[in-house]
Amino acid sequence: MSSWNELPFFFIEYVAVILLALSAFRLPIKYSLHKILFTSIVMSVVYIYIRQIQSDFALIPTITVQLVLMILLFRLPLLFSFLVVVIGVLTSGTIETLVLFVETYFDIASLSYIMNHYYYVQLPTAVLLLLLTAFLQQRKIGFHFTMQDSLKGYNFYLSAILVISVMLFQFVTYSVNNDSSFNLMIPLIISIILIIAIFLSYKHNKKLWKDRRERLERKK
Repeated sequence: MSSWNELPFFFIEYVAVILLALSAFRLPIKYSLHKILFTSIVMSVVYIYIRQIQSDFALIPTITVQLVLMILLFRLPLLFSFLVVVIGVLTSGTIETLVLFVETYFDIASLSYIMNHYYYVQLPTAVLLLLLTAFLQQRKIGFHFTMQDSLKGYNFYLSAILVISVMLFQFVTYSVNNDSSFNLMIPLIISIILIIAIFLSYKHNKKLWKDRRERLERKK
């Protein structure tokens, strides 16, 4: 399939990724759909264009573009934008890995065929991301994050963990494109790291909510 013919599939997946990432941080999406659509189309164009020049390293520039657009369009602080972007990338990457594993394990298609027709992975991934987004929206689940929290050391450690995870995902992309083989261990390690990061974030945010309630009770 021609690279530019893949644009709709990248666009659909990036829309699902951004919706999930914003929902995970309880950010409003109802009045930001035009921003989400614009960010998704720009990310899709950048990814496809860079992949034609250097196919192995298109992920990092695409993340950078999303980060800049999050800061400019959504008016989010740098670190907050970074956390939103990377959580979305890691979640979608993890789900893509699981979809790819299922499709190859059950011989739905060969790895080489899937890599040449990647919408076999993108469309199921987008559906799963949208279902997860709907669950978060319905249950009103999400991370609590404030401007003051963004400067705390805890979030810098979390950011470091997420950066390492993104670099590992980039390494997986490089390995698949060059060796036509799929190493499950690295995505598995990334999934574990992501789960740990989310768990630590949940514990931290739960503590923030508890401290806030205690402060409100003392003021009464």
